[in-house]
Amino acid sequence: MKPEYQKLYRQTVVRAENFFKHAERDADIALDWDPRETHVLLVDSGDAYLALTGHYLRELWVFLLWFQLEYPHLLKQGALTDAVIAFLSDGKVTHSNRKIFAAAFARSGPWPSNVD
Repeated sequence: MKPEYQKLYRQTVVRAENFFKHAERDADIALDWDPRETHVLLVDSGDAYLALTGHYLRELWVFLLWFQLEYPHLLKQGALTDAVIAFLSDGKVTHSNRKIFAAAFARSGPWPSNVD
């Protein structure tokens, strides 16, 4: 994440964690949930999986590529951005339809060596 979004990223992850952690104590409290927060939680889960195993699952890699296209303002420029640009440069694959996007990556993709 870009430095200016790291605090918001962390708050999003911690807010959901705290809600579920304390659900038994605070049974009457509701979590106002924005479905886009799921995207952030999946990125966080991917980071945790990578930290534990040293590898990405292929599906997670595809999701991270989609996330980078959907939220380009959030992520730092780097290898992930470069991989997305390289793969999509022919213009045949668009990220607007997730099923088509995922199917394109299922056939071939810019898989780094640590993608299982």
